[in-house]
Amino acid sequence: MKVIRWIQNLAAIAALVLALNLADGLEISFKDACTAGVLLVLSVAMLLGRALEEERRVE
Repeated sequence: MKVIRWIQNLAAIAALVLALNLADGLEISFKDACTAGVLLVLSVAMLLGRALEEERRVE
């Protein structure tokens, strides 16, 4: 289970880095902006899901 969590953490970090790199320039295309937004939403949702899972496990 810990290996899966590490993989999830790395995937979330990679998605955040990719989203920041896509939105780094001053002139970004609409496609890059949408891709960056989707990656940010997915990575935040993944991390929040893991936090809720841990909270339920503690209770």
